[in-house]
Amino acid sequence: MNDQGSRAEALWQQWRHLADTSIDVVLEADMRTAITWASPSITAVLGWRPDDVIGMTPADLVHPQDLHLIVAEIERMLGGSSAGDDPKSTAASTVRLLTSSGGHRPLTYRARVLAGDRGGAGGFLITLRDTSDRDEALRALSVLTEANRVIAAAVDDERSLLHAMCDVIVSTGEYPLAWYGRPVEDEARSVAACAVAGPASAYATDLDISWGDGPTGRGPTGTCLRTGTTTVAADLGDNPDFLPWLPAAKAFGLRSSIAMPILAEGRIDGALMVYAETPGAFDARARELLETLATDLGLGLERLRAGRRLREQSRRLSESEGRYRLLAEHASDVVVRSPANGGIDWVSDSVRNVLGWAPEDLIGKRWDMVHPEDMELAQTAQAALDRNGHSDTELRIVCADGANKWVRMLVHRVATEDGDFDIAALQDIDREVRARRELDFSLGHDPLTGMAARPAMAERIVAALRSLGEGDQAALLCLSVDRLSAVNDAFTHAVGDVVLTTFATRLLEITGRPEYVGRGNGVEFLVLVPQLTGGDELAKLAQGLLTLAREPFFTDDARIDVTASIGIAVGGRDDDADQLMRDASAAMRSAKAEGRDRFAFSDPGMVEQARHYLHVEQRIKEAIDTGLFVAHFQPIVDLGDAEVSGYEALVRARREDGRPLAFPGEFMSVAERSGLVCHIDLIMLSAALAALATLPPHLTVSVNLSTLTMTRPGYLQRIRDLVQQSGVRPSRLHLEVTETSLLGESGAITDGMTSLAELGTRWYVDDFGTGYSSISHLRDLPISGLKLDVSFAAGVRQGHARSVRLANALAGLARGLGLDTVAEGIETEAEAEALFSQGWRHGQGYLYGKGELLPDIRLP
Repeated sequence: MNDQGSRAEALWQQWRHLADTSIDVVLEADMRTAITWASPSITAVLGWRPDDVIGMTPADLVHPQDLHLIVAEIERMLGGSSAGDDPKSTAASTVRLLTSSGGHRPLTYRARVLAGDRGGAGGFLITLRDTSDRDEALRALSVLTEANRVIAAAVDDERSLLHAMCDVIVSTGEYPLAWYGRPVEDEARSVAACAVAGPASAYATDLDISWGDGPTGRGPTGTCLRTGTTTVAADLGDNPDFLPWLPAAKAFGLRSSIAMPILAEGRIDGALMVYAETPGAFDARARELLETLATDLGLGLERLRAGRRLREQSRRLSESEGRYRLLAEHASDVVVRSPANGGIDWVSDSVRNVLGWAPEDLIGKRWDMVHPEDMELAQTAQAALDRNGHSDTELRIVCADGANKWVRMLVHRVATEDGDFDIAALQDIDREVRARRELDFSLGHDPLTGMAARPAMAERIVAALRSLGEGDQAALLCLSVDRLSAVNDAFTHAVGDVVLTTFATRLLEITGRPEYVGRGNGVEFLVLVPQLTGGDELAKLAQGLLTLAREPFFTDDARIDVTASIGIAVGGRDDDADQLMRDASAAMRSAKAEGRDRFAFSDPGMVEQARHYLHVEQRIKEAIDTGLFVAHFQPIVDLGDAEVSGYEALVRARREDGRPLAFPGEFMSVAERSGLVCHIDLIMLSAALAALATLPPHLTVSVNLSTLTMTRPGYLQRIRDLVQQSGVRPSRLHLEVTETSLLGESGAITDGMTSLAELGTRWYVDDFGTGYSSISHLRDLPISGLKLDVSFAAGVRQGHARSVRLANALAGLARGLGLDTVAEGIETEAEAEALFSQGWRHGQGYLYGKGELLPDIRLP
């Protein structure tokens, strides 16, 4: 008993150590939900010391509007209703919790019931996670993107730009207040509010703020204007310099702020202030993005002022060429002139700062600096210019240093006495475009794994379904890591995230198609098969994914073993993508309910098809391992005298009890799909060579060879070795390849056939007349003969005139190319005579014998 107590205490201390070092907040509460222990991380997240919260209940910490969520979860857990894998735990939810400074901070929480000493419930274990850093960064990124659009669109009024900037910060970022203040050179060194926006605007209208070094100048705004540096107040209530304005800030619910200096034309023009309702809203990433916005706003003010000066100069100067050039040279944008549809004849000097080129580098060029991938955009813009007299487009320009920069190119055609000219203004929008693309990526991708998020996957599924032909199908696999909640509870959510990200990486590697892999709801993964060939394909893929999930995951301190459950749904072009995702998810939950570490289909018919495929594949493997594949030899005769000229080695397989494994056509199709055909080909090739070593030297043996065997690494050399080591004259070995396999003929197949032909072996095209192959195959590949498909002999037997004529034509084709010929499937003397009269030299079929074991031949 003492040993058990000591072990329990050791385990408890180990758990406490993990909780003490976790970045998550871990709480223990008794059955009254009063907190009995808190991890040190609570100080960093909520500001409380661990001892401060001992004895507190949810009513003390949870926002009143969120309290009903906690109460409902506690009742559910104690009532024993199920939720996921653990009926005594909650799913991840978000609530607002009280900080030590009086504000509320949104945190993701999970809770589970702890067992008591005498069984039953003994208390609660609660884990809190702060995800606000990522949210605040995305919030700031959204603001940056929209603000840059405002700056790019500003054309005249500086005041309008500042008001629009404050409006977009409030509307896009959902901040309660944004305002712009300028220092005033009066005795009090006061700050004037030039633009204000937000529901807390009244706070900024009556502020008594100075930019001098006095009591009213040491707040965020005054410090920012006086020092020229960004000033962040993570919690206004903890900032002693903010006391003069704290009561008013609290009344408007303002808890944190950032003040950023705006530099224009080499001096501080003002300060841009942004406020948030939660402490710590302006973390390092959010600050970096908002500071970029402040820099862009300063550049925007410079551009407006430069434009105003240029317009004033334009008003005073004449319409002469000299005045035009003066305006363009002083513009911050790059100005380019060229005769209509001609080469550039003048460029403003600003091209040096924006693109790095010297003006003389571009004279005479026809927009050679446009990025090659955007030339089509440039051509479309040129067409619009020719049609409308103006164009407006965004494209990339190659700078002098080789880098690419996004520009907005506005072009107008101007008529002069000297002819028509195109005047183009190139505006640098590189930051805006890249920020926009970064935001688009963030919104369309899962932040944890970088995979496509569920909405993006839904779009890809819709596209795949719509591209299907009539009767074609696509499939969707929904995967879920089993018992992930147990991993989170035992090792914290950070370790659970490692398992998910590692599994995502493995998933991308095994599928090789990142565009068809993404995230579903919660912790689900989705794999799209855009063109389905059969349930056997899905069964093989699902088995591979289950094996992938079983591979152990390693952290710094532990090895973690998990499994996965997979649901599979199939649909056609008229099906609904959302329904397909729901069906796959439901099938995945069925796989979990059946015991996990397995896959399930939403369509029962696919289940049977997949099971049959796996059954045949397993039988093939067993037959290979136990030597149950054998060769039966069917005679091939000379149609002129019916004398045997050779044999074809036919693959047969039986189980150990003597029953057939399956029909040859059935198990060979599975062997092709699974890649096991390569092993069967080597077995049959060895049997053919052994037969040749025993048969009289004038006889030949034909054997089929899959193109997969010739192209798989290492197998071609093994075939060469078998032929060379057999001691058999290679010309007696006839290798057959089906006509349909040549439809996808590649360089690797050509090289393989040529390599074996150089040994002296002879190639025959099997089942000729069914694959519609190109005559160029007969010209370019080392083909020695053709084997007429059995359907033609059947056509002759049944009196089909078209079959007779086509067989005659194919014989003529072979004769013209100097190829040997074999007619397959002959069953009557009449068929043999008809085919011989057409020019077919050899025959094969039941008339001459079925495939049988050859006596007195010891085959491997």
